[in-house]
Amino acid sequence: MLAMCAGTRPAVAAEAAFVGMAVQGITDSAAAAIGDNIPRGVMVLDVALGGPADKGGIQRGDMIVKFADVGTDTFEKLVATVQKLTEGDEIPVTVIRAGEAVKLTMRADKWHPSWQITKSAFASIPNVGITFSSLTPKIRKNFSLRWGTIGLVVTLVDQDKTETHKLSRGDVILQVNQHPVWEPKQLVDAYKKAKDEGKRSMLLLVERADGFSFSTVKVK
Repeated sequence: MLAMCAGTRPAVAAEAAFVGMAVQGITDSAAAAIGDNIPRGVMVLDVALGGPADKGGIQRGDMIVKFADVGTDTFEKLVATVQKLTEGDEIPVTVIRAGEAVKLTMRADKWHPSWQITKSAFASIPNVGITFSSLTPKIRKNFSLRWGTIGLVVTLVDQDKTETHKLSRGDVILQVNQHPVWEPKQLVDAYKKAKDEGKRSMLLLVERADGFSFSTVKVK
């Protein structure tokens, strides 16, 4: 079974567009389970929240049978079509959803910096006792994080300072005070700002294996 994240930056020209979905080829047995009487296509594993696929109405479990006026009976055809897109392209998409053909339109977008992390970067906040890392493909794999997760991974926790937070190794910090973060410096700067403003805590949106939750970190 072949799989590729169509939302992962391809090794093509810098102007290549972002579509924000993870897709997977379909096996003969999987196609038979859905129904042999429908066109063969490529399955959608996931969509990036707020990304082009999401805004265009594409859902997990959809089978894409036509993309940008090109039939997508194979995984390779869809990937090749995606890599030819540029920012702003209007893309007609036909999917099979629960046995019915659904026609949609999505607009290709530019690559946000949060999806272009390729080099590791670490930082720590000694007063809190946490070290965190940018989310590179290697880090994502090492921590078994889902494809659509964007944020900062907690890599080390000082057990002597856990009274300042409820974070654990492997937690992903998605937002700080309602602002998305993906570079370690962003969290460090947010902590310094909170301290300078005399705030006692920061509000974090955190993703864990058991779901999402809000958590506070004391500012010391």
